[in-house]
Amino acid sequence: MARETILCYFCALTFCFLVRGRGACDTYNSTCDESALLQHDNSFRGRDGTWELPRDWKTSRDIANISAFEPITWGKIEDTDVVLNFFTAVPVFGQDGNYIALLHEMDDGLPLRYLQTGALSLFCSGPGGSHRTKVRGRGNETNAAYKIYFVFLCDWPEEDKHLERFEVSLEDGQGKQLGVVVAEQKNGLLQQYHTAACLRDVWPGVSGLRQLPQWIEFQLLHGIDHILFYTVNIDSEILVDLYEPYIKSGVVTRVHLHQEREGAGSIQDIVVGDCLYRFKNHANWLLPSVDIDEYIHVKDGNLFGGGEVPDDYLGSSWDAIVKKQGLQPNTVRSISFGRYRFQLAQPGQVELSSVLREPQPAELCPKYVVNPILCDCLHVHWCTSWKTGTENLGLGADTLIAHEFRNPPHSYAIEKHIEANATDTSMQQYIPGLSRSLAARFQEETTHLLSRLSSVERIPLKTSTLIHPERLESDTDKELQVADPTTAAWIRSFSKVKGIVNTDPPAEHALHSAI
Repeated sequence: MARETILCYFCALTFCFLVRGRGACDTYNSTCDESALLQHDNSFRGRDGTWELPRDWKTSRDIANISAFEPITWGKIEDTDVVLNFFTAVPVFGQDGNYIALLHEMDDGLPLRYLQTGALSLFCSGPGGSHRTKVRGRGNETNAAYKIYFVFLCDWPEEDKHLERFEVSLEDGQGKQLGVVVAEQKNGLLQQYHTAACLRDVWPGVSGLRQLPQWIEFQLLHGIDHILFYTVNIDSEILVDLYEPYIKSGVVTRVHLHQEREGAGSIQDIVVGDCLYRFKNHANWLLPSVDIDEYIHVKDGNLFGGGEVPDDYLGSSWDAIVKKQGLQPNTVRSISFGRYRFQLAQPGQVELSSVLREPQPAELCPKYVVNPILCDCLHVHWCTSWKTGTENLGLGADTLIAHEFRNPPHSYAIEKHIEANATDTSMQQYIPGLSRSLAARFQEETTHLLSRLSSVERIPLKTSTLIHPERLESDTDKELQVADPTTAAWIRSFSKVKGIVNTDPPAEHALHSAI
C-alpha cells in the first residue's frame, strides 16, 4: 500500500464505540485533507513520544507493549492436543501476592479444568529453571454467567519486583519445556490510587472523537485519580494529539496491544482482564469498563455527610455506599449500577448538554466498580470470579446511575416504542467546569475543539487492512442477544432496582454466549 494511502487512512481512523461519523477525509478516493482536521489557531504542540507513523507512537508512560503470544501445546487428552493461547501476561507484586498472571480466553474452560483436576500438570520458572513452582488456576469458582477468561498464576520471588521484563518458562509435569511467555511492566508509572479507571481503545464514530477528551477530563475533575488507557495498531495522529496533554501531566498511563482478535473475543475482553491485574495492588476501587459515552451520576446526596454530593464523587462514593450499608470495604467486591440512554449532544457541545433521555433505566447489563483485590476474573458487566465471603451491591436509579449518550436507539427501545422524550437536567451543573477545564488543557475554545473532533470520519471496513472485521461491527444490540431467558430476565429485573440491594450476577446457563 502506498505511503500516501496509509497516511490518509490514519487521518480518518481511530477510536470510540463501533459507530459512524462524517469528516474531512475521502478514503474511497484515497485523498485526505489533514488541515481540515488539525489546523486551528492553537494547534496541538509538542509530542511526548517519537514516531514516524502514528501506529509506532511510543511515550514515556508506556507500561507494556503486548503482542500476540505463540500458542503452546500443553499435552494430549484422549489423543487431542490441549493448546494454551494466553492473551496477556501481567506482573503482580504486593498485597494480593507476588506472581505473574497469565490470562486465557475461557472458551470451553477445559485447560483450567485439566489443571485443577490434575489431568495435566503445569509448572513455571524463571531464567535457567529458577524458582520452579506449580501453576495455580482461577476462574470457574462461581456460577456467574458469561465467563470470558480464566487466569493461570505463576508465583514469583518478591525480590524481582523491580524488573521490567519477565520470561516465564512453562513445562509439563515430566519437565518437558513447552514455551515461554513474556510479561512487561515499567516501574514507577503506577502509584497508589483510591479510584482508577480503565479506558479501552477508541476510534471515530457518530460523534467523531469528541467524546474522548470530555470523558477523560470529567473523570479527573470528579475523583478518578488515574486512567490506564489502551491503544491497538490503528491509532491515528489526531488520537495521539488528544492523549498527549494527559500523558505530559502524568494522569494517564498506556498499554499498547499489538494484536488483532479472532473469533468471539474482543479487545474489551483483553482490557478488563489486563487492567484488573495492572491495578491489583495499586487501587482501592477500579472502573474496568465504563465507556467514554457514559457518565456516572450520584442521585442520593444522603450518602454523604451534609446531604450534598461532593465534587470528587467518582472517588468518594464507593466507600460512602459501603459505609451506608454498615459493611467494610474488604467485604464488598463490586458495586453495580444501571444506565439511562440519552440522545447525543449537538456537534460542538459537551455531551452533558443533552437533556433528553428515555423515561426509564435502560434494559441493559449494568456497569460496575470493582475492588481489584477481591476479584480474579471480570466480565464487561460484572465480576465472574471472586474471593469467598464477599458481595456485590446493586444500586437503583434513585441512588446512582450512569448517563449514556449514544445513538441510535437500542432494539428493546424500538420494539417497545420507547423514545428519548424525558427531560433530565441533573448533570447540567457540571458543564461550566468541564468546558473551562477542556479549554485550559487544549488551549482552544471548547466548542471549537469539539466541533473539529466531531468531523473525524472512520475508515470504511472494506478500505482498511489495519483492523479485524469484527471490531467494526455494531454492538448496539449485543447485550440482550443472550441464549437463555434467565439472563435476559435478570437484566430487566436489575433495571428496576431501587435504593441499595445485595445482588449476584446472573447464574450460568447451559446455553450461553458472551454478551
